[in-house]
Amino acid sequence: MPAKTSGGFLMALLGHLFQPWRSRNFVILVLFLSLPLGFAPPAFGQNPTNVSTLVFPPNNAVNVDPSKPFGWTLVSGADAYYLYVGTTAGMKDVYDSGELAVTTIRVPGLVSGKQYYVRLWTRYGGVWRYVDSAFTAGTGIAFLLYPQENATYIDPYVTFRWTSLSEAQAFYLYVGTSVGAKDAYDSGSTNQTSLLVTSLSANTQYYVRLWTEISGIWKYVDSTFRTGTGIARLIQPQDNAVDVDPHLPFSWTAVADAQAYYLYVGSSMGAKDVYDSGHTLNTNGKVPGLRTGQKYYVRLWTEKASVWSYVDSTFYTGTGIARLIYPQDKATAVDPNLTLSWSTVPDAITYYLYVGTTLGGKDVGDSGETKASSWSVSSLVAGKTYYVRLWTKKSSGWLYADSSFVTGTGIGTLIYPADKAVDVDITVAFSWTSILDAQVYYLYVGSARGAKDVYDGGETTVTSAAVTGLVSGTQYYVRLWTKKAGAWNYRDSTFQAGSGIARLSYPQDDAVNVDPYVPFTWNAVPNVGAYYLYVGSTPGAKDVFNSGEVSNTSIPVWGLVPGQNYFARLWTKKNARWYISDTTFQTAPGNLPDQTNFYQTVQNLTAQVRGMTEGPTNKPLAGSPLTSQVASRGITNATCLDYATVLTELLYQNHISARLRVITFNGTSFDAHTLTEYYDPFWGKWAVADPTFGVTYSDDATRRGQSVEDISQYVLSRQFSSIAVRPVTSYGTYFLTNYYMDPVLLYLNVVPPNGSLADIANNPPDDFPTLQTENVVVGVSGVYLFRFSNQLETATISNSGTLLQVQPEDSTTWSASVYLSDGWSFVSAPQDLQIFTLRRVLF
Repeated sequence: MPAKTSGGFLMALLGHLFQPWRSRNFVILVLFLSLPLGFAPPAFGQNPTNVSTLVFPPNNAVNVDPSKPFGWTLVSGADAYYLYVGTTAGMKDVYDSGELAVTTIRVPGLVSGKQYYVRLWTRYGGVWRYVDSAFTAGTGIAFLLYPQENATYIDPYVTFRWTSLSEAQAFYLYVGTSVGAKDAYDSGSTNQTSLLVTSLSANTQYYVRLWTEISGIWKYVDSTFRTGTGIARLIQPQDNAVDVDPHLPFSWTAVADAQAYYLYVGSSMGAKDVYDSGHTLNTNGKVPGLRTGQKYYVRLWTEKASVWSYVDSTFYTGTGIARLIYPQDKATAVDPNLTLSWSTVPDAITYYLYVGTTLGGKDVGDSGETKASSWSVSSLVAGKTYYVRLWTKKSSGWLYADSSFVTGTGIGTLIYPADKAVDVDITVAFSWTSILDAQVYYLYVGSARGAKDVYDGGETTVTSAAVTGLVSGTQYYVRLWTKKAGAWNYRDSTFQAGSGIARLSYPQDDAVNVDPYVPFTWNAVPNVGAYYLYVGSTPGAKDVFNSGEVSNTSIPVWGLVPGQNYFARLWTKKNARWYISDTTFQTAPGNLPDQTNFYQTVQNLTAQVRGMTEGPTNKPLAGSPLTSQVASRGITNATCLDYATVLTELLYQNHISARLRVITFNGTSFDAHTLTEYYDPFWGKWAVADPTFGVTYSDDATRRGQSVEDISQYVLSRQFSSIAVRPVTSYGTYFLTNYYMDPVLLYLNVVPPNGSLADIANNPPDDFPTLQTENVVVGVSGVYLFRFSNQLETATISNSGTLLQVQPEDSTTWSASVYLSDGWSFVSAPQDLQIFTLRRVLF
């Protein structure tokens, strides 16, 4: 310690021995000079202006805030200061500052309620002098121990530490880019006395405000520091991490002024027996050889200004997550038709694979959850980058690994039959993908893998082959070779030959000049359940013809118009499953018949069908086509469907294109009607011929017919006089006027060709029936229609001693029309039930 200013040679010697410098040369020099001269230093207090005095805490102060820095007066020309704080006078067992040039310093470790002694030394002119004082510590507030006030080059990855106070209720740490700010870090209320902050920027001035809550009151201490660049720290795996994927690359923070990094991984602290990276400039790297379920120690070194510093951490490996085996990450020239495979994980629950055109996308492939370790994807675009995200589901949740690959042109892949296909139609030619840079292909079909005892295609440049000699029910093996750049590669597949499916033999696919009046035919299939034929104006549609399920292999197709393109879909039902075969064709242009003869034929055939009954009844005449039609449906009397079907067949036989149409008054199948439309080649439109009522609809002067849609528009717009009815039988309008309702009202709702009730526009019939009052009509005979407020209601009616239940029909709120006799009455009915009678507007 510095020498005192009184005493002889011994005191001077002791003072020099314990001064802060502890310089051996200086002590020897003092001894040498003191012996002959009788050295005696100046007495304390001889020049008080050259000795600093404590400003805070004042002498004998009590309840001193221990968080506040000690401060003393500045002595001009002073060499240095030195501060002792002890539990007795002159001691430094509490705090020893060392030699100082500043006039303030924080003193840690002070205990509330305890008395302390301070000795403040000042060296002036090479001589140490001191001033003593004492104080008693109060409760105070916490202050920062690290980083210290005005510290520089602090690592941005820093642990803040502060003093502990027994009476503190909580602490709160702000770190900001201005005084009192917390834009860099906001700890929230905490009981800890240290916090790790990892979000600071390098070479930045920061301001700290440390709050202490005592007795519900918050007080703070401010300080500041400046960061440096710090040293590298591990990002992955994090310190003390568990269940770390052993295959995951290590990564660490980049340090701007680092010269190099060095990574140790070992089985003990500081060891590198597992991995030794050597000097590296990278900030990531794979560490091979890690085993599952092990604890490892990491030491990450950073070299700055040729000085090495390190950070230690530990982690535990887990079982990891699945990773793609094929294709490998960043692979190129990958076959566009490939099976992706991945590693299995013992404790994995399921896997999930995405394949996309962007990172994390699944627009190309989405496997769904699977327990398999492979998944096939086909038809990728050559020369394109694809991204794979492979998810692993473990008890801890979902984790994923990303990778990418670039496709090449690949090799030929069989399109038909598909790999592992069963019940393959052996009449269909084999086909495969075309490869841009392929020189030739070669197809084997054999009874064993790699064999060609069934079919040897030879080298070919085409991508299809008709393979003959296949036997139904037999397993076959296919090897398709592709030659590229002089090298052969192949892809294997298998299939099982079946009895095949039905395919149109007339018309054939892409046929032109098809006769619309020749029945469609197809091959018979053994053990078939049924066939079903659609013909439409677009692929897969049935707006032209809908056969329903049939068992025969030939059927006349109604509704075809000359010179039009059509799409046919022939369904085959086998083992309760449906298979399809599509065909496109074009009908032949039609030659116009004699106009007068054409219209006369339509009218005559319509009248002929209406005349196939016993007078104006619905009982068919024996031996007539109507009788056969009715018998085929197992009924006795003809309905509108039977009349229209027979007329359509007769028109077809006379090479007049015709089709069935359905109309409905209120959207139900009960108040509905089936009629025939024929195609008028002179006007290029469809027109109605209705054999049930013995009428056609056409203008007498122009012979322009009216279609179902034309008549419907007249009804909806109340233009009843525009409806051009032409009776074609001797009965005139008898069937129209004696129908239970005005037949033109049936045109309110039109079912599209070959459609269903669900397809109608649903025009409500509200204006046409007459709403009646219950007490007026109950008991009066007539045809009635009931409307309910919802589809769950019903009504029970007593009619001629019989109970009759009426209810909403076909997803509407309307009942079917019903004839009720005199004296009818309600047994039960909803309170809001509406009763209607049908009015006539034209007939």
